[in-house]
Amino acid sequence: NNIYVLFFPFHSSHILQPLDISIFSPLYQYYIAEINEFIHVNGYYTHIIQANIFPIVQQACKKALTKANIIHGFKYTGIYLFN
Repeated sequence: NNIYVLFFPFHSSHILQPLDISIFSPLYQYYIAEINEFIHVNGYYTHIIQANIFPIVQQACKKALTKANIIHGFKYTGIYLFN
């Protein structure tokens, strides 16, 4: 039936925590801010169409995917580079 069961091995969620802290959380916050800015500039009753989504996501990614954010996420979760 093409059913694939995916799971995380026990005690491995800490490997993904830096992404939650340094990437996904700020990306979500910046995405919401960009949506609000779009609505503010274009009017409250403006429809967000598919053509508008890419520039909004692109701006949110530019703000969230920074070297400083990524390094902070790893440091915050206690994962450090060896060198």
